[in-house]
Amino acid sequence: MKYLKVQIIALLIGSLFLISSASAASFKDVPSTHWANESIIWAVDQGIVTGLEDGSFHPADYVTEEAFVAMFVRAYGEVPEIEDAPYWSYKYYKIVQSLNYPFTGMRDSKVNRKWVAEFISASQGKNYTKDDAIRYVLKKQLAKGKTEATVIGYKGLDLVTRAEAVAMIKNVIEKRESNELLSRPMSTSDTSEIEDVPMGISTDKYTDEEKEEIIDGIRRRAGHDNRLTDPHRSDYRFDGDVLLIGKGKPTNFMLAKAKKISYALKDYHELYVLINVEGSVIGLNDINKASDGILAFWINDDNNSFYYIQYWNLYENRDLNAKYVDGIVKVINAYGIPVGDTFVKTLKATESDGKERSFISGSTRYYITSVSLGAGIIAPNEPWIRKKN
Repeated sequence: MKYLKVQIIALLIGSLFLISSASAASFKDVPSTHWANESIIWAVDQGIVTGLEDGSFHPADYVTEEAFVAMFVRAYGEVPEIEDAPYWSYKYYKIVQSLNYPFTGMRDSKVNRKWVAEFISASQGKNYTKDDAIRYVLKKQLAKGKTEATVIGYKGLDLVTRAEAVAMIKNVIEKRESNELLSRPMSTSDTSEIEDVPMGISTDKYTDEEKEEIIDGIRRRAGHDNRLTDPHRSDYRFDGDVLLIGKGKPTNFMLAKAKKISYALKDYHELYVLINVEGSVIGLNDINKASDGILAFWINDDNNSFYYIQYWNLYENRDLNAKYVDGIVKVINAYGIPVGDTFVKTLKATESDGKERSFISGSTRYYITSVSLGAGIIAPNEPWIRKKN
């Protein structure tokens, strides 16, 4: 009789586990063959996420900031209720706010993979943004690239689905170094440990023959026309689709930025990117005009900021060259400064009447000085003429 009771109890316990697994796996829109089925079952069993009232999970729906914050915090343990909370996710937001995590507070907004990388980095006690956050999560295997383990392969601008969200959170829980949510430092974390994570850009934009033609064109303009005996030959070489000029190696920061810019210009075959290694300059040139520059970032190697952006040769038959203007917009955006129609209108107006103007990107005001005043300059924080004086 005692043996029979033990068997009955064992069967009851087993049936509870079966019910739990079945309830987690019974979403009508998540078949057992779904790529995230295991992660979704795990998330439901851990009380991290639930399905909808109609018995579905909607794995392909984009996850909101509110939902991701709640799921991520729940993965680290239960959160006590807050009396008279203004909205259901308030208690989760209070926690991430106290830890200095990045969030917008726009609860219904959809989140992209770059923001998730920044959020995950923060949870591990790091303050990284943009590409550095992506490098960190890839380096620590806290997230995976969509096509490859590179910054570009991570696809930072892609929105995150509900299925992807739970898969990413499960991966963090399995790979984390601390069982607690860590505070995000106020200052930027050291990037030396993540610099070896590649940008992952190789557009194969130019053939070897075209690269030789670009180099020969610049060398001729510089007065070095003997391609076989010129001692300066080694000062011109390509790293992927980026031309390097000068002895030595560019910083990882400059090379990553240049390759990202080159990728942004992949559809403009005639526009190529170069780095003047010795001058700490990232430049944009036209393959048909050899050394005639279009735009250059003058980089401060001490803190990886830039002193100013300089531009030339924008005109074609007295009108602004639309291709160059569009190229400049792509370059500045790829560098990390969001610009669009407002910038283009400001640039055109400045070059039309020669009057200095400014525009705002992010929290920074940039001033444009016309070519007619001696130099086409885009300078942060104050006009270039004032800086120069």
